[in-house]
Amino acid sequence: MARNLIRKLMKGSHWPKAYIAAIPIWDKKLGLVVVGHIELWLPHEIIDAICDFTDVESFLSKGNIDVEAAARLAKCARELGVPLDELLGIGFWLDGCPCNWDRSQSLETVSLNFPYLGGEDNNFRIPLCGIEKGFVAKGETFDAILEVFTWSLSMLAAKQWPSCRHDGTVWIATDCWRSRKNGSLPLRAVLSEVRGDWQMFKHLLRFPQHNEAAGICFKCRAVLADARRPGTDADWRKPENRLTIWSLIQRMLDKGLLLSPLLSSPCVSVDTFLIDWLHAVDLGVLCDFLGNLFFTLSNTSCTSLIARHELRRFLVWFRIITVGTQRSRTSLTISPPRCFGKMIRPRNLRSFGRRLQKLEG
Repeated sequence: MARNLIRKLMKGSHWPKAYIAAIPIWDKKLGLVVVGHIELWLPHEIIDAICDFTDVESFLSKGNIDVEAAARLAKCARELGVPLDELLGIGFWLDGCPCNWDRSQSLETVSLNFPYLGGEDNNFRIPLCGIEKGFVAKGETFDAILEVFTWSLSMLAAKQWPSCRHDGTVWIATDCWRSRKNGSLPLRAVLSEVRGDWQMFKHLLRFPQHNEAAGICFKCRAVLADARRPGTDADWRKPENRLTIWSLIQRMLDKGLLLSPLLSSPCVSVDTFLIDWLHAVDLGVLCDFLGNLFFTLSNTSCTSLIARHELRRFLVWFRIITVGTQRSRTSLTISPPRCFGKMIRPRNLRSFGRRLQKLEG
């Protein structure tokens, strides 16, 4: 039934057929790495399909580009030796999302977006692949997936259709229509943005994490002690302490780390990789801020005379929910969401010593 439903929904579709690649995955039953066949969408084929029904000039427009992105894309145009107005900047978004009812499993995805288009097209994302996190073999699965995407990005930078598969082998039976494609692609594109959180950068790209003694950043030589020196005159801001893609690769090789295939994409640099602000705030500073805020309220409010910390936190939580309920019944538009009462509870306030507080979900 599922097969028939997919055929019905995809009948008459103008999107390209999936590219089937042999990818190492983790077998839960056997408890070892096996080779599985995963379907992927290739960026150069997606862009070709979009250009069949879109004006190329409008697709190349850059109505939502900032100063830093414009400089980054102009540098890519100089490296490729092409005019800036003929180069399309694309982005990758690597993230996971819950895929079952209790949020115990997540689907790891790689999405394609066009960050410099104006209007609603700026938020347009196309999933290129998805795999359940339980099937991801650390250091192998996504390396193989990103190797396929890097090959596709090379074709986009060269503006040419490939003549063989990503591993140099001949086309297989599922690539019949690809074997008939030749010549030039409708436009030239380059990977100008890769967004994700710190965890993705650490596990997929082997970038340093926030508490490593040798260095905590993939863009500069800052160490753990420099985390409390954010001033404009900090040493890590000096040009001689900034990292290039080559110095970053050398640091990774000195540690004995395997390089991610994405680092070999055309025109890639350290400025290509951007920290996703939503994840940085969500898991970086927001929980710490709320934890300390509620802890301070529980100690400075009228409940401070109560000896037990658990009871004081409960009263603060009860006051928040009461105020939110009262506001939701009036014409006020500012009110906590319905799930706020389940999220903010006394047991979610966790102490780390005397000073550090954190709100846990």
